[in-house]
Amino acid sequence: MSDEEEFGIGVGGPMVVEVKGRSRTPGSSRSPRRHHNDSDEYSEDDGWSASEDNESDDDSVVPTHRSQRMSQRSPRKNGRSKIDMTPPDKKLKVAEKKVVRFTENGKVDKVITELTKCLALNRILHGAGHWKLARCHANLAEAYLDLKSYAVQAEYHTENAKSIMLNSVTSYTTDQEKADIYDVLFKIYYIQGRALAALKKYNEADQMLAKTEKVIGELNKLSCVDDNQLDDYEIKLTQATARLQWKQKKFALASSQYDKLLKLMEDRYGDDSILLIPVYQECGKISFDL
Repeated sequence: MSDEEEFGIGVGGPMVVEVKGRSRTPGSSRSPRRHHNDSDEYSEDDGWSASEDNESDDDSVVPTHRSQRMSQRSPRKNGRSKIDMTPPDKKLKVAEKKVVRFTENGKVDKVITELTKCLALNRILHGAGHWKLARCHANLAEAYLDLKSYAVQAEYHTENAKSIMLNSVTSYTTDQEKADIYDVLFKIYYIQGRALAALKKYNEADQMLAKTEKVIGELNKLSCVDDNQLDDYEIKLTQATARLQWKQKKFALASSQYDKLLKLMEDRYGDDSILLIPVYQECGKISFDL
């Protein structure tokens, strides 16, 4: 099929367009002036443009068959397909910014898509055995668990992350980089423990959360990790432990963990923080089981 047939243009003679009593051929029409669009969120310095992000934030717009076909065509210049020469490190920064933006806007599926891009780009940049690739697996696992409640996918990606960390030589040059590596280990064990608890693999979940506690102990030795960060780690672990013990019907132990959790959160956020509300609700539910 020729280009004319594909776009619905007749073949065999020049097309005549009637406009307000006048006729003209398409060749005589003027090209419309392009309007400058200042609404893009990221500048060209960030490597982002409106044409790069084919997925609009507005899910209400349903693309037609023709628009889908046109969007799949590579832009052409001088009769040749344009090749995207953006370096992968810049693409990674763009994807990371989109993760933040889509998370704030509640675009769950797009968050997963961009995190998957981050995973592929990190593999290109750092290789298959780098701790930053393990961090991407952990971030993707966290998104699956927290945003979509997909425990199986979360366990899968944390297992991949754990395999990378255990089977590769991880080196660091500063205390901050060491803290970043321990942060990845914390997230791996913490997310995997929660995922295993959701899958009712309680003994394995206990083991993962015990490893999480050991990682917090190592983070506590680093001067670059402040008290607020340590409190955040402790709050996450305590809440995960309390919920796990609740699922195991160890109600007395769970109640003790919830008391500890409330104390930690009050010290961290204040007595009147709205973050305490869901914890109080869980405490109320567990009180009926005691």
